[in-house]
Amino acid sequence: MTKKCFVIMPFGQKTDPSGQVIDFDDIYEFMIRGAIEDDLKIECIRCDKINEPGLIHRDMILNIYDADVAIVDITTTNANVFYELGVRHALKKGVTVVVRRSGTQIPFNIRDLRVIDYDPGKFMSVVGCRKTIRQFVEAGLRLSKNDSLVHEYLDLRITSPREPIAETSAHLFSIKGSPSKAVGLITGDIQNVNIADIWVNSENTNMQMARFYDGSVSGVIRYMGATKDDKGNVVDDVISNELQRVMGKDRYVDPGTVIPTGAGELVKSNGVKRVFHAAAVQGVIGEGYFPVKNFQSCVRRAMELVDMPDKKNQNCSSLLFPLFGTGTGKGDVEGAFRKMLETALGYFRAKKNTQIDRVYFLNYSQAEFRTCMGIMENSENLTKL
Repeated sequence: MTKKCFVIMPFGQKTDPSGQVIDFDDIYEFMIRGAIEDDLKIECIRCDKINEPGLIHRDMILNIYDADVAIVDITTTNANVFYELGVRHALKKGVTVVVRRSGTQIPFNIRDLRVIDYDPGKFMSVVGCRKTIRQFVEAGLRLSKNDSLVHEYLDLRITSPREPIAETSAHLFSIKGSPSKAVGLITGDIQNVNIADIWVNSENTNMQMARFYDGSVSGVIRYMGATKDDKGNVVDDVISNELQRVMGKDRYVDPGTVIPTGAGELVKSNGVKRVFHAAAVQGVIGEGYFPVKNFQSCVRRAMELVDMPDKKNQNCSSLLFPLFGTGTGKGDVEGAFRKMLETALGYFRAKKNTQIDRVYFLNYSQAEFRTCMGIMENSENLTKL
């Protein structure tokens, strides 16, 4: 998957506030595009290079949002540049790198930002700035630090429309130090997935599966696991009924609890052997569902269940997790996935003799896939297979 960098800057020859004429096309080609495309192999896009006439504002917003990286040159103190920088800070936590000609006055509202200086009249200064841009971008992609003033003070969840992925495919990464083990992403509709022994289902702390047509993973698993007549009507609500039998008179479980059940009709349709129900969200009256604290512990507990001396799990070596709390739980995809991935990797490091070979995470939409794939590609603990 190709990463993208959107460049926000003047183009052509422009005069800066001090009266100096600068050829920003030269600055772009050598210093910015050189650092991003030539050095880091990331696709570089500048707004004036978009070839569709009449769509500049739409494409600008889309590129500002979609780009993994943004480079912003504020040298001319151009209003359009500051506007686009503001849009970027509103839409993205990072990675946004700000550059300027040495001595350019920085407006009060962004004075706390870290800005890279360059002197267009000194070749070594431009070379040094190119190197620093590369280092900033590498660190930003690896660490995902927040460099947005907006997201520093507001708890925002900015999402694009959930564009579903039509193709179901697996993208695997081996774990450094444990080459026989792997983690990966499975894209598309869970109904088409047939390579995981155990499906982990995100439930609420009341262990109530979603209704059949709720449009959630829980609802899909419930319906697909049920016995149905020739018209598709549910005859026996197999998985939900078993879950309620296990719960008995209890109406609540502790956050992070994982309860195993059979897979019902999923055994025949998708090769699923077990369903693990994880209490990953909690309901609040009048407000809806929210991720439980330390929801990532559900990952560890599900993996521990596989390694327990239970004959029902003996032939299971792979698990499929949804992105906990990111649907009805309204959680942040990037934050949720980072925590879940690190928990899975931590378990593999601690349990060298685990019978688990593969851990998958489900990505339904393009936005989810871009986010999760970017995190895995930049992980120092993973190697793409």
